[in-house]
Amino acid sequence: MGAKQAKETVQSVERCLDVLQAVASASQSIGVSALSRQLGLSKATSHRMCQTLLERQFLQQDPRTGRYCPGLRLLEVAGRLVGHIGVAQVSRTLLMGMVREMQETAFAGTLIQLRELQVHDEVGVDHAVQPRSLMGLRLALPQAPGGLLCLARLDGNRLREVAADIAGRVELQGTLSAQEIIERARALRGQPYSVQPGLPYQDVTVIASPIMDRRQQVLGVVGYCLPRLRAEGADLAKLGEQCVSAAREMASLMGD
Repeated sequence: MGAKQAKETVQSVERCLDVLQAVASASQSIGVSALSRQLGLSKATSHRMCQTLLERQFLQQDPRTGRYCPGLRLLEVAGRLVGHIGVAQVSRTLLMGMVREMQETAFAGTLIQLRELQVHDEVGVDHAVQPRSLMGLRLALPQAPGGLLCLARLDGNRLREVAADIAGRVELQGTLSAQEIIERARALRGQPYSVQPGLPYQDVTVIASPIMDRRQQVLGVVGYCLPRLRAEGADLAKLGEQCVSAAREMASLMGD
């Protein structure tokens, strides 16, 4: 390799890394035009770099907008380096994949001290009828999307302890007693996903699966949110299977 060719190769690698860093640092998915302006590259060069990274799964592209976000390969590498990545840091890429597969709004939530769940990320889809957004909701687990299924993953003693604590806290208390929470959680044991019509809003149906780490600790949930009218004709089993698959993928990316 001649000196000129070597210099061009190094420059291409540097540009590729610049694109990767810019996409990873963006607060939301980013398009080629914005990348070109930010990095001072031509659109053709930016597009070529993005396509190379896309082919290697370091980037992922939203088919609706053409914008880019970090891909699974990048998250896998980061996970090996830091040993642990939180739910909120890996959810966006997986939610976009869920939306592509089923064309329904997908969301992810993080558990807070095993008492509450907060929806921290949501990716919508273009439909004439949209479900009410879950983004930012923070609810006690019995009222939260997938919350009872998270409680169902606890052993008997731990479930009784957590249910009593939730029922006893004024700020978390809903309409359920500790015994009712326990009974509803036990009824879901063994189920890989839950289907919740009318929760947390009367006009939505939520399908969710818990995210478990390698020690079988519950970290959060991932799921779909549909308007109840559309849910009546939807393939809920397929939606549930997608939730289970995404929850497993998310857990594997977060490491130990």
